[in-house]
Amino acid sequence: MKFTTVLLDTNVVSGLLDENKNKSSLWTKTLQILCSSLTNYELIVPTPVCFELKQGSKYWVENIPHIDPAMFRYSGAPIQTSILSLAATYLRNCLGEMKSVNRSEARKISLIDAFIASYALQFHMLIVTKNQKDFPEKYFAVEHMVLAPQTSAIAPREIMFLLRPRQGNI
Repeated sequence: MKFTTVLLDTNVVSGLLDENKNKSSLWTKTLQILCSSLTNYELIVPTPVCFELKQGSKYWVENIPHIDPAMFRYSGAPIQTSILSLAATYLRNCLGEMKSVNRSEARKISLIDAFIASYALQFHMLIVTKNQKDFPEKYFAVEHMVLAPQTSAIAPREIMFLLRPRQGNI
C-alpha cells in the first residue's frame, strides 16, 4: 500500500503541540479535515522543523505526550546533499522572483522553509502550512484549504493550506 507523505510546517506542529489541550485538539481536527481528501497518508515532521522547534524551546518534546502518537512521526534523517543543493536553488530563485516583482514586498523565505520545499519537490510530498507565501504558486499548487483555529480572542483566523508541489519548475 502506497502512502502519500505530508510534511508539516513548524507553525502547524506548534499548534498541535500547544500546551492548551483545547487548542491542540482544534488543530488536530483542522488537520484531519484538511487531509480528509487523501487516502493512506502519513504526516511527517521533517528534520529541519524538528531543529526549529528545538531551537524555539528546549522543552518542546515534553508537550508531545498529549498528542496521539499515531498521528504523526518525527524524522531524524540526515539532510542529503541533493536536498542542500535544491534548497539553495529554491531560495535563490524565490528571492530573485520576489525582487523582480516588487522590491518593497520581497521578503526572505526562511532556510527551514526552503528545506521543507526541497523535500516536497524532490520526493513529491505534500505540505501543510499556514504560510502559503513561503511556498510560491510557481512551485506549489493549493490542493485544499480550511480555516485554522483561532489562537487568541483578538487574533484573526488564518487559513491552513495543503500544498502539492508542481514538478519541473526548479
